[in-house]
Amino acid sequence: MNIEAAKTEIKRTLALYLEKDEMGNYLLPRVKQRPLFLVGPPGVGKTAIMEQVAAEEGVALVSYTITHHTRQSAVGLPFIKEREYDGKMYSTTEYTMSEIIASIYESIEQTGIREGILFLDEINCVSETLAPMMLQFLQEKKFGNFSVPKGWIIVTAGNPAGYNKSVREFDTVTLDRIRQITIEAEYSVWKNYAIKQGVHPAIMSFLEIKKENFYHMETTVEGKRIVTPRGWEDFSVLLRGYERKGFEITNEVALEFIKDKRIAVDFVNFLELYRKYENKYRIKDILENGDIGAELPGYEGAGFDEKISVVSMMLSGLNNYFIKTYREEEYIKRLFNVLKKAKEEEGYRTVCELYDNERKEYEKLTLGRALDKVRDKIYVKTISKLAELIKLGEGIDEEVFAGEMSAFFAREKKTVLETTEKAEKALSNAVNFMERYFTPADDSEELVVASGSEMVYFISELETNYYSMNFIREHSSVDIKKYGKLLKTSATRDKLMSEIRDEQ
Repeated sequence: MNIEAAKTEIKRTLALYLEKDEMGNYLLPRVKQRPLFLVGPPGVGKTAIMEQVAAEEGVALVSYTITHHTRQSAVGLPFIKEREYDGKMYSTTEYTMSEIIASIYESIEQTGIREGILFLDEINCVSETLAPMMLQFLQEKKFGNFSVPKGWIIVTAGNPAGYNKSVREFDTVTLDRIRQITIEAEYSVWKNYAIKQGVHPAIMSFLEIKKENFYHMETTVEGKRIVTPRGWEDFSVLLRGYERKGFEITNEVALEFIKDKRIAVDFVNFLELYRKYENKYRIKDILENGDIGAELPGYEGAGFDEKISVVSMMLSGLNNYFIKTYREEEYIKRLFNVLKKAKEEEGYRTVCELYDNERKEYEKLTLGRALDKVRDKIYVKTISKLAELIKLGEGIDEEVFAGEMSAFFAREKKTVLETTEKAEKALSNAVNFMERYFTPADDSEELVVASGSEMVYFISELETNYYSMNFIREHSSVDIKKYGKLLKTSATRDKLMSEIRDEQ
């Protein structure tokens, strides 16, 4: 199962386990709520999808790496308590609340979110002293005498034995109490996630050309060679930071993340070419102004790597426009709802109350790790703009403030429309560029369908990207449906991409 399918299964499990009857009681008995066990190689995104599920479903997330715990911290510390039995006093041993269980209650108290996911990583690497406790935990949802609160589902994860020397294979009894989901690395699935996370376009271009370098595990006489999706994502963060500072990416720096010398060196060489293509083709100018100017130098005879890099740069630039438009439109919807309620109720006082509510909700969602990057920025902008509006309303009467609200909203709405128009223009310019260089001069339908693999890649990426499709559906006048025959199946795209590689 790929990571996206696993994410879907976790969401379905969450919906099923948290389903309630008309009295508000959970339909599925806790004893039947089997914990999930995600097993897969390191770095494929097991932890990342838990954060995504929590953010998208609006539940809290408490996560622990179980190998960091001793029996005492997981189960609780013993203490002596006096009890009376048959008229006699006895000293008995009881236990404090498990640190893990206590963290769930702290999350509920801090965020106000009463339902969530308890995620325990490396569960198949527990110490010998803790191993006997895990069966009770998986079956009864308890550590010691304390249960996981109702409304919290348990998801665990671990690596196969071949990737971790500390792995202890689950026995039959344990396996019979969990739902095991085996996850494999798959580039096409990770790519959708990477686009949303803003992974550096040079990395995306490199992996599009050389998918075999996306995930690689090998043990040699020189040691382990490890390349994982997590490594590429973390390397992307450093790469963007180095670019801001003007620092050089060397082979040694790449090897810190991409622990295979051949792949790391290959990427650094590609990065140098990628930057050369950026300067040569002026993608930013094309998207902003549609000004291609003279024929692009040497493009007709460019190789596969160069052409795909240019198209990837085009797609990356467009995606920035689409995400910004999406954020701005979600922000203006939230602002509209606030101002509408303010006009219906107590004006300035209502705005102040709703500002406080937004800020508190944002803090709770942040503490519960229930926000993705895009939603986080929407909240931040909404809160910031409401603070501006509150400042405008200080010391003026309600009638004047009502006018200030209307003027404020009009200004913000205008900015959003301008952002949308820029995105529409960029998309139109990009399509014009692609048609100019990747379709025949005769624009008959038959010949358009015969367009090159670069156009197939361009259109297919637009049609599989959430933000681009949202924009095209809501705003765009650009007709990309005429290229639909190019995308009959994903196999068509892969076949054409393979053909153009073979031509080089």
